[in-house]
Amino acid sequence: MPVYRFGDILVDPQKYPWGYSFQQWALEFDGDSDYVDTPLYPQDGNKTLEGWIRYNAVYSSGWGNCLAGAHDDNDRRLYITMNGDEIASAVGDSFIIIQSMETNRFYHIALVANSGSAYCYLDGVEIGSFSYTWNSGASQTPLRIGTIGVTTHDHFLDGAIADVRYWNTARTQQQIQDNMNKRLTGNETGLVAYWPINEGEGITVYDDAGSNDGTVYGATWVEI
Repeated sequence: MPVYRFGDILVDPQKYPWGYSFQQWALEFDGDSDYVDTPLYPQDGNKTLEGWIRYNAVYSSGWGNCLAGAHDDNDRRLYITMNGDEIASAVGDSFIIIQSMETNRFYHIALVANSGSAYCYLDGVEIGSFSYTWNSGASQTPLRIGTIGVTTHDHFLDGAIADVRYWNTARTQQQIQDNMNKRLTGNETGLVAYWPINEGEGITVYDDAGSNDGTVYGATWVEI
């Protein structure tokens, strides 16, 4: 398999599928206490959460390695995490455990909530669906990157994350496929928050679609 040189590092394009022009940096999380806090609270109604994730190791306790999410015990949950080596996604009062992933390569995961039906996509391919009920109103906990909670239900990630997006629309499979390898402008219809996570320095990940800038706690910048 061919490799490409990103800076001084030879990179397997299967592990880093977007290419150098799309993404040069990611945040690396230690699996213990690192996360990004945002001021965004997932709302009732249709929504899509998506991003790129690499995890380094399976949690011995099972649950862990969260991409992003908000855990609300009042059936207003929204998250993408893992149980062992399998993707676990939740919306409202329901969740699904599906599809194993390999360590040490990046995957794109999208979770779509559409009028009581949720769909999970891995690298643009649908891998599972389930029904859910969302208790009226917004989540009582904010969306966090690299964890679904800080003191409880943490699921801290041992790995890296890049290019996280939150929409107030149910994205179609075609829309996910057409845009997952592209940098967005931030002005796309329905795009509420967009964190490219490509700053390369500092403790702020900027929201290119609005005012939901995130604060980095512990995670470090890595070139990819």
